[in-house]
Amino acid sequence: TRQCTIHHLSKFVSTTHVGDHMCKFIDVLSATSIPISHAQAMLDSKWYKAMKEEMDSLISRHTWELVEPPSWANI
Repeated sequence: TRQCTIHHLSKFVSTTHVGDHMCKFIDVLSATSIPISHAQAMLDSKWYKAMKEEMDSLISRHTWELVEPPSWANI
C-alpha cells in the first residue's frame, strides 16, 4: 500500500486554531494507507466494506444501470 501523502499533514497544516479532535483527524489522515489496486483493496475488510457500501448506495439510488457490453469489447 501507499500512504495518502508522503508528508505528515501536520508539518504543512497549522493546527493552532483547531481543537484536539481536528488534530487527531489530521493524524489519522496522515496514517491512512491506500491500496494500489482493486485486488489489494479486496483483501482488507475495511476497504471491502467501504466499496460494498458505495456500490450498494449507487445501486439503490439508480445512479446508473448495467448494460450489455458491445460485442467487440474484450471484458
